[in-house]
Amino acid sequence: RSSDLDSPESSIVLPYFNIPRSDYPLRVEATQLFHDCEVHPRSITFLDDVDLKRLHDSHRLKLTLVDHNILSDDQSYLVADVVEIVDHHPGYPEGIYSPEIPRKIELVGSTSTLVAENFLDHMPEVLRQNPNLVRLLLATILLDTANLNPEAGRIEPKDGEVVKKLSDIVDPGDLFRRMHSAKFHPTTLTAYDVLRKDYKFVGESASTGVKGGAASTSESLGEFLSRPDRGEALERFCDERGLGVVLLVCLTFHDDDPTKPRRSLGIYCRDPGLRAKAGEFMVATGDLGLTPASGVDDVAAYDQGNTRGSRKIVMPIFLAFLNGLDDEAPSRQPIPVYPADEELADERAFKTVLISGKEQAIDMKLVEPYREVIQHGGYHGPNRMAIVVFAACRLPDKSEPNYDKIMDHLFYYCVSVLETLAADDYVVVYLHGGTPDRNVPKFRWMRRCYPLLDRRIRKSMKQLIMVHCGFWIKTLIRLMRPFISRKFYAKLHFAKTLEHLEAFVDTDQIRFPEPVLEEDLKKGGRPITQAKAKNKNAADDGDKIEVL
Repeated sequence: RSSDLDSPESSIVLPYFNIPRSDYPLRVEATQLFHDCEVHPRSITFLDDVDLKRLHDSHRLKLTLVDHNILSDDQSYLVADVVEIVDHHPGYPEGIYSPEIPRKIELVGSTSTLVAENFLDHMPEVLRQNPNLVRLLLATILLDTANLNPEAGRIEPKDGEVVKKLSDIVDPGDLFRRMHSAKFHPTTLTAYDVLRKDYKFVGESASTGVKGGAASTSESLGEFLSRPDRGEALERFCDERGLGVVLLVCLTFHDDDPTKPRRSLGIYCRDPGLRAKAGEFMVATGDLGLTPASGVDDVAAYDQGNTRGSRKIVMPIFLAFLNGLDDEAPSRQPIPVYPADEELADERAFKTVLISGKEQAIDMKLVEPYREVIQHGGYHGPNRMAIVVFAACRLPDKSEPNYDKIMDHLFYYCVSVLETLAADDYVVVYLHGGTPDRNVPKFRWMRRCYPLLDRRIRKSMKQLIMVHCGFWIKTLIRLMRPFISRKFYAKLHFAKTLEHLEAFVDTDQIRFPEPVLEEDLKKGGRPITQAKAKNKNAADDGDKIEVL
């Protein structure tokens, strides 16, 4: 709008790259594409060009997430600023964002397919008037889907339909070949840049403390190992991240057929014994089709026969090695060929969180059935404090196999959600109603977990409101009193019913589980719709709310 920037009516919409400007050259295919489409880097907004924290603090920021639906840990405080999501990855994180925000999440080969579809449906004239915009969309879809090649396993019917409509506006010509060449022949990057361009932390060995990571490269292992700065780059990369072993996951394509992949695997480790152990494990476990190739002194090299064995398949095998399975004789079991949707879903299996200064890997597949234990319940008060809802009835049964492991990883997951929701002050609502004794956490687990909570998380919590708690839970809390700070204890309150809960927080956006609603009626509560119609200050309504 044409308005003074200090006016609350002013609004500026910026296409924003959530990377430092210095990292832009690492996106070699993007730099090539923008150059071809006459988009100068000076016209792009980067991470270090805008102070998001300042805009957030002044309530002047609105974010649309494109091609991802989870904020990074260091930007988790922006969760309340997200107003829209456009993404092609499955596994939308229910309970983190407001349920009212518009979101378009659909399993297609490229998020640009969804963006282009929106233009085609609502603003086709914009595409006809801007051929470079069409080229930007076309190039991205073609690169993401390997030129619409079904064998790549990344194409859906909608991708082909959108490409056909865009091609009617602008002839794609050699767009795919140029982008493919730029991405898979990164001659402008140093060896260190190649390593950090697409890196994932995998995990840490519980027995030895050895950390491992995986760096995906878009050049062959032979090309990377022939770089003169390769040795220095690997040492620096591992030293900065405290890594003992690094997998080099290399993907290239045949020169005569740019849609036909070739894969190779490298294992870098300065300890020859550990490097050999890792290599033996990777070869013997799973049907990756690894055969020894020509390597160098500190890198074991393998050609990979199974070209469907992407990083999503390689990383779980490597994680098993780090978890101590290296001392066991690995069983040879075939790795299935993953379709695109399963492979994309597996991307969620490697979430990490910092616990007491130590990075912990979260087994998201283990946690998946219990993710609704913790939910976002809206906001409270003029400062819009986040409401975090913990429903005990959704905890695992103690008879579950690997119960202790499930609870540990569930704790890690809850901490990761708290870090996302609770960047500022927040309130926790604990719902105990409808929880069988077999689902109540063990006392020793609660005693062990509390000290592991980061001080910032404990300090930012302004209230803990416990609903439907009986004598046994209150006794457990009293038993924990020696291990809990006095300040934390002062934040603790009890509410007998959901109507009483409304004396503390606004419950309009809380989705109460059915067992909780049933328990509330047993305890004399009104149906939740009636409770909302009544005076919210239940504390003044005759029944005392117990404050411990």
